[in-house]
Amino acid sequence: MLLDNEELLQKLKQAAASSDTAKAAEEDFIATFYGLGVEQEEASRLALFVFRQIHTAQSAIQLENDIFARYQAIRIEKNGKSFTLPQALTVQISGRAETIFSQVSDCFTDIQGPVIDYGAGDCQVTQLLKDRLDLDIEAADVVDYRTPRTTVQFSAIREGKLDRPDGFYDAALLTNVLHHEKNNALILADIDRLVTGRIVIIETVPEGKTDAEQEADLGRTFLNDWFYNRTFHPNAGIPVPGSYETIDGWKSRFARTGWILLKVTDLGRDQPLIADRHVLFVLMKPAQTSI
Repeated sequence: MLLDNEELLQKLKQAAASSDTAKAAEEDFIATFYGLGVEQEEASRLALFVFRQIHTAQSAIQLENDIFARYQAIRIEKNGKSFTLPQALTVQISGRAETIFSQVSDCFTDIQGPVIDYGAGDCQVTQLLKDRLDLDIEAADVVDYRTPRTTVQFSAIREGKLDRPDGFYDAALLTNVLHHEKNNALILADIDRLVTGRIVIIETVPEGKTDAEQEADLGRTFLNDWFYNRTFHPNAGIPVPGSYETIDGWKSRFARTGWILLKVTDLGRDQPLIADRHVLFVLMKPAQTSI
């Protein structure tokens, strides 16, 4: 079940109402704008504008479109070219797929059977895994976001399930998928049904060394997730329900699923411009335990 727009708006207002959360997120927004080429003073004004819009908004859709319109009016000059703010972001995160490939590729070098990239997004990572590792890999998502040059097979996920037989795949990749589904237990159940071996997961998690610190950071994490996915891509339909877990929270949930945790790597803020912390989990169904 995805978070509806009314619930999303209320969640935004609640997060922005916390002075500590709003201050931390505002600093993140300013850093993003400045990193895109906006002057520091204008970056501060722009971040303040975003928060004012949240406080006064009556509709999540209108809120995101109003902010996007403001972004579109800003021009960034770089290397003799002029970009709108969203265009500048697209240019500057163009290496995102390469980064993720470098983080997960070692987990698949010994996989011989079929692999599913579950929640594959634009499928750029899927394509790199296919082309460079010669993986028998296909992609699946709830919406077809594929880039034009994609050649991997794509299937739609319908009502929380992928139409494949039980145990069809030897391995699975889920890159920042679980926190985009409100009831992500459905995804875990489908992966458990589909996969016989390795499960590789990258997830956005709140920052902090302890569970308490991470719990306190949930609001900032949510605002940054919404900021990137919804204000720069207002009509893409990317759900941001805020279904995050702490690192220990994910470990507990994976254990309850029966999966064996083989490896945990804190990737930190590994993507430019957006203040998201990512963690890599490598798991295995109980029948196999090697990596």
